Amino acid sequence: MSRNVRVLLVVIGVLGTLAAGYGMWQDGFSGMRLIELVVAISLVFAPRLLAAGEREAD
Repeated sequence: MSRNVRVLLVVIGVLGTLAAGYGMWQDGFSGMRLIELVVAISLVFAPRLLAAGEREAD
């Protein structure tokens, strides 16, 4: 995976985390906001996990 794709995933994940957090702050807690938050946080950490897997494969 190229560096640009990893950076893009992290940026999208951070923005998604901020958006979900703001939504929880404005509208209160809901299951859908929790799912959005989990997906956004996973996008932040996915590039690191994928890079570690690629290094192990080599």
